[in-house]
Amino acid sequence: MQLGDRGAEYPALGSMTEPSAIRRRLTVPLCLALLVALVDVSTKAWAEAHLAGQPPRVLFDPLLRLELTVNPGAAFGLLGGGGRTLPVLLGAAMLGYLLWLTLRLRATGPMRHAALGLMLGGALANLWDRAVGDARPHGLWSPDSQAGVIDFIVLEPWPGWTWPAFNLADAALVVGAGLLLLTLWRLHRSAEL
Repeated sequence: MQLGDRGAEYPALGSMTEPSAIRRRLTVPLCLALLVALVDVSTKAWAEAHLAGQPPRVLFDPLLRLELTVNPGAAFGLLGGGGRTLPVLLGAAMLGYLLWLTLRLRATGPMRHAALGLMLGGALANLWDRAVGDARPHGLWSPDSQAGVIDFIVLEPWPGWTWPAFNLADAALVVGAGLLLLTLWRLHRSAEL
């Protein structure tokens, strides 16, 4: 085994040298990623158009409501208030890592394809929103820019306890990560048997 080819040692990893293997690994996850990103960007545009300046829309009282917020930081508002540069760089790094992971993992089966596509789409949509969204109000790359990701889904599973607002891209990231962990756990478990 050559040092650079770990496919024999780790069956979940694959060789990245064959163009047909690269196409097979990327086609389904990238198509799903584009679909997730388009749906997320569309729902964020709808939220901005219909929820801005309005009281929250309660869908299932008190569990679910729609309320427009802008998250200037990373997940759960971390790194907020520091401009857009660091969150954009972190988002780009995450997207790059997910692309690398998509190339390296053998996406065998629909669950792993779905997991990688959901995570890529969620990361792409939030990066788009953070990098290209309205600069609110200082300009695209100004350190004073407070642009961020549009969040509008609010869950209150118990009275008095509210989950931080999120969007469909965030949901896709979480569901995709859960699916990927499940498939890797199943792979590890089957290797032990």
